[in-house]
Amino acid sequence: MAGIQLFCFMLLYAVLGAVLVDAHGENSTDSYWLLRIKSELDDPKGVMESWSLDANVCTWYGLTCSYDQVVGLNSV
Repeated sequence: MAGIQLFCFMLLYAVLGAVLVDAHGENSTDSYWLLRIKSELDDPKGVMESWSLDANVCTWYGLTCSYDQVVGLNSV
């Protein structure tokens, strides 16, 4: 079971990394893809609760921004 969870976690990082590399600094693009990924994940502890269109993507928990562009995903 732990192997499956580790695989899913690593897959999440790979997908998010690809999305973040491909995003060209447009917050609407960043938020769109990040919210799509969030919708596919189980978040029982509510870590991604701040991830919504009601807030600027750079204020979302676990993300790092530079010049109003998402540049990283912190380990959450």
